[in-house]
Amino acid sequence: MSIVGRQNVGKSTLFNSLLKKKLAITEDYPGVTRDVLSARIYQEEKDLDFYLCDTPGLDIENPDSLSQTILETAYGQLRESDVIVFLLDKNLITTADHGLLNYLRREDKVANKPIIYCVNKADKELDEFDLEEFYRMGLSEVLPISAIGRKNLGLLLEKIQFF
Repeated sequence: MSIVGRQNVGKSTLFNSLLKKKLAITEDYPGVTRDVLSARIYQEEKDLDFYLCDTPGLDIENPDSLSQTILETAYGQLRESDVIVFLLDKNLITTADHGLLNYLRREDKVANKPIIYCVNKADKELDEFDLEEFYRMGLSEVLPISAIGRKNLGLLLEKIQFF
């Protein structure tokens, strides 16, 4: 399972929170994650056993933001993943978000994979913000989460387990 999204939406924070330990470096500035990082999540009592991958922030519209090698590695990881978690920031939708969403929908080796759409940084009450903008993107189902506050991560794991 791979976590994807543009830079600074909280992918590495979500990776660490799901693992319940800090393996990925997190900072408030973009471009910190340069490699695909993976770790096993195994919870026998919940029948969970899968590999979780953190990817660099992807910007289809501006491919020069990362080296070609990093991009190829990240896209290769997406093609190998069974499930994709597409992470968005509740505070800002950008052209990079739209570009990545379009890529996920049209890329042959990715388009038929299950995608869980998560809206991160829902740190206050999870139902207090407007999901309308996300619905306009064609996302019929979104899961509000807080990676840093660990809100709704159990529900995310249930959705992953379904696949």
